[in-house]
Amino acid sequence: MKKNFKKFLTVALASVMTLGALIGSPVKAEAAEATAKFSLADADWNPQVWGDQDSAQTTVTGAGSYSMEIVPADGATFEGATVFVVDIEYGDKEVLTAQNYRVSELKLTVDDAEFPIDTTKIVTGDIEEKGNFRIELFNAYGSTAVGEKYDATVSPFDPATLKASKSVKVDFTLVETDEPAYDAEGKSIKYVGLAGNSGTVSDSEDTETDVPEFDPAGKYNAYFGLQSPSWTYRDPWNSDNGIGSENWGQWVKNNDAGTTYGTVTDAKVEGNGTYTVSLTGFDNVFADEFANNVDGLDKFRILMITTDIPLSDSVKVTDVKLIMDGKTIETYEEAFLDPDETDYVKILIQNEWNEDLKDTLPYYPAPTKSIEFQFTISGFSYDNPDAKADDATDTTDTEKTDDPSDDNTSTDDADKENNNILPIIIGVVAVVIIAGVVVVVMKKKK
Repeated sequence: MKKNFKKFLTVALASVMTLGALIGSPVKAEAAEATAKFSLADADWNPQVWGDQDSAQTTVTGAGSYSMEIVPADGATFEGATVFVVDIEYGDKEVLTAQNYRVSELKLTVDDAEFPIDTTKIVTGDIEEKGNFRIELFNAYGSTAVGEKYDATVSPFDPATLKASKSVKVDFTLVETDEPAYDAEGKSIKYVGLAGNSGTVSDSEDTETDVPEFDPAGKYNAYFGLQSPSWTYRDPWNSDNGIGSENWGQWVKNNDAGTTYGTVTDAKVEGNGTYTVSLTGFDNVFADEFANNVDGLDKFRILMITTDIPLSDSVKVTDVKLIMDGKTIETYEEAFLDPDETDYVKILIQNEWNEDLKDTLPYYPAPTKSIEFQFTISGFSYDNPDAKADDATDTTDTEKTDDPSDDNTSTDDADKENNNILPIIIGVVAVVIIAGVVVVVMKKKK
């Protein structure tokens, strides 16, 4: 009996020790799967691939080696690069923090030949603050460029040397790391270089030092901007095609034909108030593009307002309206500010490459008379009595334009009928309940 009891105690003690060891040992969370997308837009934004080819996608399941390839369409050639990145789309900061990976090896192959790239200057991390892990090979609007141009001090390669008519392939390896993805305040940490030869990019390095602070008593400008389905554009005032370039004027310009269209009216922002920027006199230019675009697009790629107002917590932009041919297509109570613009107030209304804005607008026909962007701004130390909403546009039809393929014309009437029937139903139910109570009381009396 004693031997059996002693044996039992020995087994029990061993089990407890084993359990204690398991509890005391950290358990690595199972790696979450994510889709990695390889994207490249060449110097003229045509051609461009945004991870939408099967070969330009792969599933990331944890630490390991991965490969993706971009293939230009028949007859197309990538010449240069504006945006050249890999995005691993977790979409959640907590998930990305739990994965905690870094890039240890990376190789580019262009048209079957290894392409030279300085991996000590590659930038990685949640660069767009969306919970996605990005490998930035070159981005004219990111940390790998200065003033939207190649700079040997920060750029991993000179984009002008990139030319591909067959394919662009990237091979990279992810390794687990103890380096944090975010700082104590939850802001992403951007790492320069591969694991083992890396540093970090601070906010001061990301932001140009010559951007002035917002002056609440100052005067500024707001500029109309767009990109159409067939690359008729007016780019931001501070871009390569902006003020001072041959592509800037009070008009929009077609990228391929070099032809200019319409009349642009920008706005002087002088104090708190409501302002409008617009494009008129373009006739059927956009109607033709919507109908004949090779990508099958029947909407604008980008609609935006760019300003030279420095970003400031005190500046607020509200009541942003998109008005076409005198009809209000959409109104945003709060402006969507471009997360990639770190210096100035840039208001996005439509952006094909931003997942938060890609499909937010209702259907709208191609405008033939006018395009207007209206917005209200505050934060100045003075008001502009002349900056008021245009009465003509405020009194136009502000209902969303429905897609002609949808038959939703009876929805409002049905809602009204339901609202009218509801009180009647409630009344009938109340009468039935009261009648039931009366019957019960009468039975008890009997």
